[in-house]
Amino acid sequence: MAKKTFLPASLLKDYITDKQRLDFLQELNNKAEYTGKCELRISLRGRGWRLHETTGAYAWEDVREAIDFFMTYEYKQGKDVKGSKGKN
Repeated sequence: MAKKTFLPASLLKDYITDKQRLDFLQELNNKAEYTGKCELRISLRGRGWRLHETTGAYAWEDVREAIDFFMTYEYKQGKDVKGSKGKN
């Protein structure tokens, strides 16, 4: 088996754009290995943040919308979004 080589992260930033990163995440979500819906949220058990595919009521089909929703409602405003409208 061939050895895999990777560019250091300091060089990757010059080759991979943010749009390509988001498009890649969207492609993963579109594969719908679980639900095809994702959410970005703070861990309920205090282990940081999560962007993951989920059956949650506040999951989005679009990765960018999941990120925007988190940035706008949960993180920036410090609100509990469980009472807000998600996209099912």
